[in-house]
Amino acid sequence: MLAPSYAPQWVNDRSQLWNQVEAKDRRQNARPASELDIALPIELNQKQQSN
Repeated sequence: MLAPSYAPQWVNDRSQLWNQVEAKDRRQNARPASELDIALPIELNQKQQSN
């Protein structure tokens, strides 16, 4: 998990993070994200992509 340096420490705990996400969205048809696809620029080498 990646979080900004100024984010609270609990953000790094996945279960606590998603519990907070689900608690904030009160709509009946709300769905939290289950998967993210991120594309990294091809100009980055393997080491830069993994950091």
